[in-house]
Amino acid sequence: MRNSIIIVIIIIIIIIIIIIIIIIIMRRDQVCAHLHYSICKALGIETTDKWYTHMPKTVYEQGDVTVLWNQAVHTDREVTANRPDIIIIKKRKHAHW
Repeated sequence: MRNSIIIVIIIIIIIIIIIIIIIIIMRRDQVCAHLHYSICKALGIETTDKWYTHMPKTVYEQGDVTVLWNQAVHTDREVTANRPDIIIIKKRKHAHW
């Protein structure tokens, strides 16, 4: 009986930890989506009227600037964290923002 209670408590603690991790990840994604929205607005890329309805596409292009969302970066050596949230690429070296 006592072991059963301990197992149930451990399972509840694990479930709570998983829920907290999911909430943290969702909050981080919302912050990155807001930043992506602001970058697109600043570059003149067409977006929604409200940042919270903005669903980032994988690739946005405007003139000489490309904004990538959640794309893997290929390097000459293995990097485990190779998927930044936002990448901004200028196609011309001397382009002015």
